[in-house]
Amino acid sequence: MSVLNRLFRNSAWSSLTKFDSEYSVKEMVSDSNSSVFEECLNSPISIPTRSPTLLSDSNSTCCDSDIDSIELNPDYPVTPLLYIRQELEYPFNTEIHQKDPPLELTNHSSDSKFWNCLIENYSIMLAQNPVRVTQRIYQGIPKEYRSVMWQCMSQSKTTYLDTLYFQLLKERSPFEADILLDLPRTFPRVDMFKKKGGEGQTRLFNVLKAYSVYDPEIGYAQGLGYIVAVLLFHSQMSESEAFNVFVRLMQSHDLREIFLTDLRNLECRIYQFRCLLSSHFPKLVQHLDRHNIRTAMYTTSWFLTLFTNVLPLPIIFRLLDVMLLEGVTVTVMRMGLALLNQSSLELLNLDDYGELMKVVTGTIFEVPPSKEEELIQSLGLFTAVTEKELTTLSKRYKLLRNIFAK
Repeated sequence: MSVLNRLFRNSAWSSLTKFDSEYSVKEMVSDSNSSVFEECLNSPISIPTRSPTLLSDSNSTCCDSDIDSIELNPDYPVTPLLYIRQELEYPFNTEIHQKDPPLELTNHSSDSKFWNCLIENYSIMLAQNPVRVTQRIYQGIPKEYRSVMWQCMSQSKTTYLDTLYFQLLKERSPFEADILLDLPRTFPRVDMFKKKGGEGQTRLFNVLKAYSVYDPEIGYAQGLGYIVAVLLFHSQMSESEAFNVFVRLMQSHDLREIFLTDLRNLECRIYQFRCLLSSHFPKLVQHLDRHNIRTAMYTTSWFLTLFTNVLPLPIIFRLLDVMLLEGVTVTVMRMGLALLNQSSLELLNLDDYGELMKVVTGTIFEVPPSKEEELIQSLGLFTAVTEKELTTLSKRYKLLRNIFAK
């Protein structure tokens, strides 16, 4: 059984699980279609307002207690003496060829026409009018378009993966017993996954098994089931399509690296978040530190499940919309900051360890339907959290780890 499986089977995970996404762009549209394309771009919009040793193993020398003990400058969340060049190109290529002229925008279009055009020309529309496309996706992809949009945004539509999926199902996996054991624990209150051996559990098993054969180094770990289940919720998405999107999430959005057995990349994510939290909310960090609330104690499952085991499903769907647009890690960081921001006053007024833990591992995720839109839009408060800043923090983490190892 892998380190991550053992990690998840402890009591901390049990307490958390009670809370119950190369699409090839078509050739540039012809002149005869350009007017429809232009209308789609300019469619009118409106925007409503664990223990500190949890991550330690026999090979780890920089656990969360080390990370939390680092003195952080509130003005800049890293050790100032360790200068690192900030070099990173955004990982998604949204550039178009110079020969493609900018589109003329119009002021009217039906909603369905916009989404159909976006599905057909996602990369081009995102490159030519990123603000408009981003605003529409932040509003929420309509349910009837979501499964196709997730495939489009993740660039998962490939014949190779479709064919490979059915071949993988014929193979045996050494992780089959672990997967079967965890099926009843994945969204146990959701009808689709309640019935033992039912359609929902069968489809979930198939995708998880296929991935464990496809990527034997990762195999299977608890937490993956929640992410795959979210993809399967959409009846329009087949097993193979869910598998394809999941592969892209793991490989193209840096999700896979945190499941590696040495856990170093997971530790790095926690360090990055602590630095960001110290920069945005220094008083809250100091308050949590005084009461021995370590960062890993409440953030570990965020990175391993993308909040899918704690937030309400409507928010999870909206969050995955944004993850596929902005990047998984950036979005998880922003959502973590947004959740703590909305509960910061409550946390600062508490002085009991148990009460503080109850909030950071439970209460902050109890978002009523009337507040769901506000939470999603509050991600925009943390646009300063970028891939470039995360890369800088990652380099600093590696230097600090090397220092601790000496």
